[in-house]
Amino acid sequence: MEKLDQISFLPFSMEVAWEKFKQRQETPEEECQLINLLFKESVVTLGRFSLLEYIQSGLRNPKLDFWLFSQKISDEAFFWCEVMRKTLFFLYESKHVPVLHNLFSIYEKYPSLRNSQLEDRLQRLLWFYNWIKNSFALACDADLEEYRGQLKKFIADLFFLQKVHYEVYEGQTHLFYEEKSLCLSPLFHTRLQGSEGLQLYLVESDVLLKNFYCQWLPEDFRIYQQECEGNIRFENFTQKYEDHYILLPWLEISLDELFEETLSSPSDMQLKRIMITGPPASGKTALAINCPKIFTSYKMESFFFVTNKATRKLESFLAWFEKNIEPKVQEINQTSSSEKLILLLDGVDTLSFEEQRQLENFAQEKLYFDLVFVFFQRSHVESPLSWDKKIELSAQDNIYFLEKCSSFYIKILLERYQGQDSITKETLRFLGNHYDEGPFTIQDIAKKLALYPPLILKSIKKIKPLLKVSFDKRKHIPLFSLCHKGLSLGKIT
Repeated sequence: MEKLDQISFLPFSMEVAWEKFKQRQETPEEECQLINLLFKESVVTLGRFSLLEYIQSGLRNPKLDFWLFSQKISDEAFFWCEVMRKTLFFLYESKHVPVLHNLFSIYEKYPSLRNSQLEDRLQRLLWFYNWIKNSFALACDADLEEYRGQLKKFIADLFFLQKVHYEVYEGQTHLFYEEKSLCLSPLFHTRLQGSEGLQLYLVESDVLLKNFYCQWLPEDFRIYQQECEGNIRFENFTQKYEDHYILLPWLEISLDELFEETLSSPSDMQLKRIMITGPPASGKTALAINCPKIFTSYKMESFFFVTNKATRKLESFLAWFEKNIEPKVQEINQTSSSEKLILLLDGVDTLSFEEQRQLENFAQEKLYFDLVFVFFQRSHVESPLSWDKKIELSAQDNIYFLEKCSSFYIKILLERYQGQDSITKETLRFLGNHYDEGPFTIQDIAKKLALYPPLILKSIKKIKPLLKVSFDKRKHIPLFSLCHKGLSLGKIT
């Protein structure tokens, strides 16, 4: 590695750290700080390059866009590793060659960029970085020596960065590499350093990513911001139900009776909160979408905490409520009408426990209005939300799922729960492949997989919304199976 010591990363912002890195520091703490700084600068630089390559590729992935829009800029190595993982994966799968095509060489060399569960040099460096970031005393001399050696080899993969040069055109910094260019503004900026020419620097973290998206993706980012404020566009999802939605007769009758009972109750009665629960694919969101079209004799408004693009927080609902619901409630009060407004809130279980507590307090405060809250949430979810009446759905209640939407829902559900640890994925795979043989006890699953029962119990908790739980009355122990046979037909890998 003698040749590596002669490398200068001018004009990169990690130059100073690299120059110091080539010499030992006086104390272990200084050594840890320097190594961490160099690793962080390297990953942040690569992450920002990857983001710029994706944004300027001309290719769009709505799911990835909305994930990026929801993030705040961070100096943390983990954040930019995740940005690298998502953007390079999309570009790689799309066969779009980036300007810095060597990024694909890094993507291919380090399996952890394709699967965060795999271990390689980058993953070990990231682990060490997080380990000693706030606890330098934990690192012994052998740890530092290994970290230094691994980082030196990682830096060697960045040789290609020596071949780039920079120009400033109309106030924008541009990178040039092998006769191709990439605009780096506003995530990087340059400074003129005498005879050394332009030096490149990372823009400080107080510059928010929203400025970046406003510059490069103004229309997409505007739509995202509107949805965050409650102006939802749910056309793609709604279209699947407009012509084919089927509501079982028993459920339609039950809901009609429940709404009638709720709306006809005296104002001083607290019968104003309805809870509708069910496992994934039982049709909760479809019901929330279609209720206003089916029960046309009632005034209804729907709000979706989860869309097909992003998860929205409580602040989004409160802004939407103030803009869209308050005026309608006031109008009812001013006209002394006996009508009541039914407010359908889908996906309340996606809120944090504290946000659900705030929503509960908000609903309590609004009870004096002629307003009925209908909460939709998954079964088996601990929630502080209280209710006066409750309806439980089963997966079999969603006829549309059975006949029309299997592949669509299976894909979404399994994608959401595949990103778990290996034991959880193995448990999910076992329950899917042996659906017709179940249900199973924890001991049954542990024996089949040759694993310690507490590990199976821990994995069961992670995928509990996908499970149907029953009890062996003789032995008084729980039995587990997938909540819907359709899940066993999906690609559980």
